Amino acid sequence: MNVNVTNILKKVKDFLKPQVALFIAAILLFVSIFMPIMTPKKDARRELKKQIEYAEMMDNDSMRKECEAMLKPSTAKLFSTFVPGLISGELQTGEAALLVVPVIALPLILIVATVILAFFRKPHPVVILSVINFIVLLIQKALFNLTFIKEASFKWDFGNGFMFFAVIFVTAVAIWNIRENKKAKKTCADVIQ
Repeated sequence: MNVNVTNILKKVKDFLKPQVALFIAAILLFVSIFMPIMTPKKDARRELKKQIEYAEMMDNDSMRKECEAMLKPSTAKLFSTFVPGLISGELQTGEAALLVVPVIALPLILIVATVILAFFRKPHPVVILSVINFIVLLIQKALFNLTFIKEASFKWDFGNGFMFFAVIFVTAVAIWNIRENKKAKKTCADVIQ
């Protein structure tokens, strides 16, 4: 009987390792949305700074915020700057609406949902959302390559690669969780019998 209790405690301890790893992976994924995904090159940086000065002279806060967001654009910064402008109607550019909403909002929403599901230890939905998020990030990268990067005014930054790494890491850890859950259920069933 004592051996069975020891086995159960060992299995619980082994089971908690993937759970903790999943939570840490989800935190890394969440942190990735605050890292710069692109960096403006020298000419673009100078132009953005001039536009910021012009916006300050004209007392145009929305233009200033948009230009400041583009200096070190992270997913969270682009979302918090452009999406409220689209909703309120201040930002009326059709191209910006097409880019910002699906390309910035969708990865952000998927990442937040993944983190919440990882916190509540739901590895199956985490895997599904991570795969969808990876595809959306590939689409985001392709669209940014066609717009910002193609114009040679921006280059990719560390945050872009880190976000891809974090999504893959979360997926791998969630799969590990699924395997450990199956092992734990099988061990419990064996102990009960």
